[in-house]
Amino acid sequence: MAEEIERPEGSIPHHLPGTNPFPSEFAKKYGLPVEATRGGAETTYPEYRLAMRAATANTSEPAAHPAEHTEAEPSLHYGIHVQRVRGNISMLSGAGGNITVDAGNEGVLLVDTGLADKTEQVLAEIGKISDKPIRYIIDTQLDLDHTGGNETIAKLG
Repeated sequence: MAEEIERPEGSIPHHLPGTNPFPSEFAKKYGLPVEATRGGAETTYPEYRLAMRAATANTSEPAAHPAEHTEAEPSLHYGIHVQRVRGNISMLSGAGGNITVDAGNEGVLLVDTGLADKTEQVLAEIGKISDKPIRYIIDTQLDLDHTGGNETIAKLG
């Protein structure tokens, strides 16, 4: 679940070294060793995973396996999710690649169009954001999860 927090424009949340109160939040939520969530080259090797498994086995408090997490995870099969980013900018997810919608006074600009089989759902969500026509599409790459809806949307005029 995404949380949207209103902040003054230009405000960037930050913490000075050693002052971040949230470094173990992700690790606790998913039952992972804090060291594993820090990343780095060494965390990509199977030996590191075995070492972390051994380290958690030696603690008094058993960690939950990430697969045991019961919170619903987002899926492409549950439809399109709309998240307002700021002002007239929104993001659609669930149609393959993320789609950016800039709903201006003269029309809508899309960055990517998602998968072809999700185009009708995407158009329905865009219709809820703006009643203006789609004027421009910017494709960030040629993969079908970014360009699949181009043909259908282009036929709209």
